[in-house]
Amino acid sequence: MQDNISLFSKNRDKKVFITDVALTKIPHIEYKSFDDDKNELMYKMAYTVLRTAKEENDSNEVAMITSLNADDPFYEAAIVKGDEHSVDIASDTLANHIVVSGNHLAVVIMHNHPSTQTLSLDDIAYCIYHDSVSLIAVVTNQGRVHYLYKDVKYDFNEADNLYVECMKAARISEIQKDGSFKVDVRMAGSIYLNRCSEAGLHYS
Repeated sequence: MQDNISLFSKNRDKKVFITDVALTKIPHIEYKSFDDDKNELMYKMAYTVLRTAKEENDSNEVAMITSLNADDPFYEAAIVKGDEHSVDIASDTLANHIVVSGNHLAVVIMHNHPSTQTLSLDDIAYCIYHDSVSLIAVVTNQGRVHYLYKDVKYDFNEADNLYVECMKAARISEIQKDGSFKVDVRMAGSIYLNRCSEAGLHYS
């Protein structure tokens, strides 16, 4: 991932406050390549994230991180609270430990988005640039769920190259002498999710 790119988000949506109705709308999803136990785990994580955000974090971002190799992935998960626009997993000792020390493709992440409806460019980058992460999912504050999953054909080099391509495709400024430029993050994220299968990623 390049360091000389300025990320820019246009027309950020207003925060949606979580309601009791939204909690009832969280779907039971059959995640790609997951068995019934893992599907149930992901549902419980989505519900816990949204309920925690509603009751303890003013409907702002909350992330739940766990390893599928844990004896009890749900009860051994870490929960991290963020603000309206982000949550810093590395700021929590347990969450960071799960990601950093996790085995290849052992970690799953569920988090909510107060003001956007799908995975952000930051979410995509976190998934592809952390070897331990197999799946990152977002539950919107209205109860809808989307996820990005590293399929059996996942290729890091292809994922990285595609990321750079999408950043350039979403460029909204001239490239400066130092090689820097600004990017519309929503456009870049949308392009990536539409093309992610090229790198062995599955988006739903």
